[in-house]
Amino acid sequence: MSAVVSDRRAQLNAACCRHGVAIQLTSDYLVQSKAFQRERQSQLSVFFLGRRIAEKLAEGRLPLRRAAVISGGPSDGVGCCDACGSPFYEHQLAMEVPTPRGGSVYLHADCFVLWDDVRRRV
Repeated sequence: MSAVVSDRRAQLNAACCRHGVAIQLTSDYLVQSKAFQRERQSQLSVFFLGRRIAEKLAEGRLPLRRAAVISGGPSDGVGCCDACGSPFYEHQLAMEVPTPRGGSVYLHADCFVLWDDVRRRV
């Protein structure tokens, strides 16, 4: 009888090991999947923001030419980005881009980099 119990115990231990490996593989896959989803979401956000910037360039709401002098610094937390429309948070880096008509547009630093890239391609 003890041989049967021992054999059954060995079978259960082997099954538990197989399940443990499957659980670990599944967990690793989910972690990789979440990282992939975050990266893909970030890429899509940048793509659609680039499209929005291109539309604003075509409509004349953002300058097509880059001024020789552009200033940037920490935001005071007032106003919204002229590219993405999101608010500026206090101490967030904001760029002031002069327009040919004498005014200025204000952009987040990331939006500024994307605006510069999109306007060069247009």
